[in-house]
Amino acid sequence: MTAEVRAGKVSDDGSGPRARADGITFGPAVVGPVSAVDGAARSLVVLGQTVLVLDTTVLDSRLTGGFTGITVGMLMEVHGTLDASTGVVTATRLEPAAAASGFRLRGIVAGLDTAAKTFRIGGALISFADVTVVPADLANGLLLRVRVQPAQVGSAWVATRLGDARPHVEDADEAHLKGSITAFTSTAAFSVNGIPVDASAAVFSGGTAGIVLGAQVEVKGASLNGTVIATRVSVETHEARRAEGFELHGTVSALDTTAKTFVLRSVTVNYGAAGVEFSHGTVAQLANGAQLEAQGVLSADGSTLAVTRISFGD
Repeated sequence: MTAEVRAGKVSDDGSGPRARADGITFGPAVVGPVSAVDGAARSLVVLGQTVLVLDTTVLDSRLTGGFTGITVGMLMEVHGTLDASTGVVTATRLEPAAAASGFRLRGIVAGLDTAAKTFRIGGALISFADVTVVPADLANGLLLRVRVQPAQVGSAWVATRLGDARPHVEDADEAHLKGSITAFTSTAAFSVNGIPVDASAAVFSGGTAGIVLGAQVEVKGASLNGTVIATRVSVETHEARRAEGFELHGTVSALDTTAKTFVLRSVTVNYGAAGVEFSHGTVAQLANGAQLEAQGVLSADGSTLAVTRISFGD
């Protein structure tokens, strides 16, 4: 899952940097039907969008069998990041979607035909002929959020709403971005998740070789007039993201003390490994309804979090 967090000034009382959030915006990259599954490549096509499933993709516990439980025709909710150079969405989380009155997707406009009132996002042809409010700057290359009717008309998905998907950036002394490079002029001027970045005076951890269209990066700096003025830029590799592990907060359900598993935030958690650390409680206090934080490593198939630490009350 990806999120946009708007917060006040960052402070540090010795326990780590903190800031009070003013608002949090998050949502899926795609919601729609699965039209193709490639087990060898571990990829899907959802609403015309190619979705890559890695060993860092969290799979909802309702997907029985993990990736193998995904079949053509299922409605799927995909959270992830977009590679602007290929149009591929790398999934961070997959979960079944409830039957809905409409589907949605987020991506970069291509093949805009203002006469026919159509454009493409990935492999999906979108008709916006019935949309009453169209972004004034609608053009190829725009990062757009689209809602469509649940049935195609001819070969097109019929849009009911279009919205600019570029995050809003307010002036701030500190700004922190994580995401993919969605536009690239040079290593000194590019965009992350649609947000312009001025990296002309930035320090590049690991050099600039990996700063390319579609790369996953972390940017730190300040924001001014809608642009992040970067002081530090680093490339985020898949290996580094997996090594960081995962952290879940929530309420325990479906506790199975024999299998040593429970469900947290719709993710199956296994606490059966030796050496699991318990904080502010013990294994005997695990119970349905308990509030806790679980930290660990995702299984290769993405279906289970093997915890290394459980902290109660978090």
